[in-house]
Amino acid sequence: MKKGVLFFVFAVLTISSGSAGVEITGDAIFEDSEVGVSSILLKITLTEGESLEKSVNVFTDEFSEFFLQVQNLEGVSLNEQSFSLDSGESKEVIVSFDSVGLETGIYVGKIEIRSKQGVSELPISFEIQSEDIFFDVNIDIPPSYSIISSGGKFVAQVKIYDLTESQGVGSLGATSIDVDYFIISSDGEIVSWETEKVVVDERAEFSKTISFSKDAKDGNYFFGTVVRYGSSVATASQFFSVKKEKKKNLFSIGEDFRFLAILVFILIIFLGFIFMFVYIIKDRDKLVLELKRYNSEELMAQRNLLFEQKRVLEEKGENKNVIRKEIKKKISSLKKKQRKRVGEFRKLKKIGSVTEMKRRLSDWKEEGYNTKSLEYKMEGLSTKEMQKILKKWKGEGYKK
Repeated sequence: MKKGVLFFVFAVLTISSGSAGVEITGDAIFEDSEVGVSSILLKITLTEGESLEKSVNVFTDEFSEFFLQVQNLEGVSLNEQSFSLDSGESKEVIVSFDSVGLETGIYVGKIEIRSKQGVSELPISFEIQSEDIFFDVNIDIPPSYSIISSGGKFVAQVKIYDLTESQGVGSLGATSIDVDYFIISSDGEIVSWETEKVVVDERAEFSKTISFSKDAKDGNYFFGTVVRYGSSVATASQFFSVKKEKKKNLFSIGEDFRFLAILVFILIIFLGFIFMFVYIIKDRDKLVLELKRYNSEELMAQRNLLFEQKRVLEEKGENKNVIRKEIKKKISSLKKKQRKRVGEFRKLKKIGSVTEMKRRLSDWKEEGYNTKSLEYKMEGLSTKEMQKILKKWKGEGYKK
C-alpha cells in the first residue's frame, strides 16, 4: 500500500442532548488527493435549534503530526485540532454541528488537514431546515456532470414536492414558492446565485443549467437549493468537482502528430485497397456488360441472316414449317453457345481474373460470327446461294 495518510469515517453518530428526532443525511466520497490522502465528504442536515456530533477516525501507516482546522463554516467545531500518530495508530476526532443561533439555509466549508505528507480537505455541507416543512426538495446530479471542466456547463435535476397533504392539512394546490439556487466552493467562494418563483402543484421537476467560467478554479463545489414558503424552509445540496483540462506540451503535441500521421497513412492504404477493389469490381462488371452486348448483337445479326435465307428458300418453294423449325434450332444452338461464354466469364469473375476475361472476350470477337464455316447455312441452299447472301451482308459485322 502506498504510504500516506488515510482518513476514514466510521458510521458512529452521537446525538447530543436536546437533539432527538434530528434527520441526518450523509454521503461519503473518497478521492485521491495530490498527496495520496483520501478525502471525505460530510453532508449533514439538521432542524433549526438542534445539534449533532459526528466522529471521524484518522489513521496513518507512518509517523506524522496532524493539524486540523475548520474553514468557512459557522456552527462547526473540532474537539482536537492537533495530534501525532505513529504507524498503524488511529485517532478519533469529534466534529460538532450546532444550529443554535444560525439562520435556516446551507453552509458550505471544509476541514483542512495538514501533515508532512501534504494538505487534504474534507468538504462539508451543513444544512439547517425549519421545523415545519411544507415543501421538500431533492437534487440529483447526472454522473456525467459530477466532474466538469472549467468553462463547461453544470446540470442538475431538481424535484420539489408538496408535503401538506401527507401532513393531514390538505394539498395547497398550485402554489408559488421561492427557490434559491447557488454554487459555492469549499473555500467559501460564491460562483453563482439566483432566486426564482416556481409554481408547484403537488410536484415540480426541472433541470438547472449553469455555465462555468474558463477561469474557474479546480476544486470541490456544492450545488445547493433552498425552498421557502412562509415559515417553511427546506434544503438540498450535492457535491461535484471542477478540473481544468490539461494543456498539451510540445511532447504530447508531437505524440499526437505522430499518431495522426500513422492514422492518415493507414487511412490512405485502406482507401487505396478500397479503390483497387472497386476498380477491379467495376472493371469486371464492365467486361460482363460488354460480353452481353456482344452476344445480343451476334444474336440479332444471326437472326437477320437466317431470315434472309428463309426468304430465298420460300422463293424456291421450300416447306415453310421445315424452314421455321430449322431457324429455331439454329438460334437455340447459338443461345447455348452464348450461355457457355457467360458461364466461363462468371468463373473468371469469381476468381478475379480480369486479364483472362479480357483475353477471352477478345478471342470471341476475333472469331466473328462464325459465318466462314457456314455453320448457319440452312438446308436447301447451295453454297453458291449462301455466298451470295454473305456478299450482300458484307460490312454488316460478319467475319468471313
